[in-house]
Amino acid sequence: MNRHFVLAACAISLLAACDEPPAGGNDMATTYCSETTTVLSTTDQASDLVGISADEMLAESGVEYSFTASYNPSDEILTQSPSSGETELTVEITPSGDVREIDSKLVQGAEEIALDCTPRLEMDVEVSVQSADGSFQEIWDAVLASSGELDGEAPPWISADFDPYDLEGEYEIESLSTPNPDSVDGYFYTEMRSDAVAGELTGEISVLVEESGGEGDDGWVSQAHHVALGWGEIGF
Repeated sequence: MNRHFVLAACAISLLAACDEPPAGGNDMATTYCSETTTVLSTTDQASDLVGISADEMLAESGVEYSFTASYNPSDEILTQSPSSGETELTVEITPSGDVREIDSKLVQGAEEIALDCTPRLEMDVEVSVQSADGSFQEIWDAVLASSGELDGEAPPWISADFDPYDLEGEYEIESLSTPNPDSVDGYFYTEMRSDAVAGELTGEISVLVEESGGEGDDGWVSQAHHVALGWGEIGF
């Protein structure tokens, strides 16, 4: 799996925080990525950190890509509709805001955890996600990111959070195995590269179900990750 998919997936990990150290908790939770953000003034300003500008990142990613994605069958986490088959998915991005470089460094806690803290360039974008079958007809605020010259083989990637119960398309969560979850969130991720061939890019639209219980030292948090629609290495 692409190492930058792992970086994006830290947003759904229970083992570590990506932006700041957690307040309290067990030793396992004290590993995190310490991040410093610097806003760049223009899209053609090269980042000293990763060696490229936002314009160069956008040229590498391209602004539109279509590919075949497949639905994940319903599982022990949730049932969904559609729950099988394939659809053509078109992703299109439009720059919409700030450009920033993120210097990210691993802070290792008492419990050693593998976490990819990759420095990167980010740009706020608007992402249009349209499936040919009508299940997803969405426009979300998102982030386009790249590690630039630090890893020349890795393509840029896009990530976005969304409400899976507030969609324009026909995708539906029919039932959850957790009767009273604390939260149900949506997450979108895909690699983007203008010269990519069919099946080369990896990504997913997923649903994250979180629940917690207990108090104090007996407290617990559980997060289940269900891939609703996947492509590339996450195809079904």
